[in-house]
Amino acid sequence: MAYLTDRVRLNTGGKQVYGTQATYNIDSCQAIPKPLEDPASVNERRKAVGLEPLENYLNMMSESHFQMNKEMYEKKGIQGPKLISKKISNDRMIITYYR
Repeated sequence: MAYLTDRVRLNTGGKQVYGTQATYNIDSCQAIPKPLEDPASVNERRKAVGLEPLENYLNMMSESHFQMNKEMYEKKGIQGPKLISKKISNDRMIITYYR
């Protein structure tokens, strides 16, 4: 239900609730959540519906995207996806990228 909720909200001009919809930065091979409502509490909402933390989900999506497009990324000199960790500061989710 979370995936459908997010897709419908995005397609009707709103922000997603659970962070299930992502786009990819093809210059660094990283999944980035599409616009998200109240990012500071996203993991609480995800947990309530049985989803893993957003940073774990985005890392999994980045790894999968890299594997599906490995040849293209290796031609760009990218040997793996850029992964993330999450910090909460001043009611905002701050995403820190690492390799």
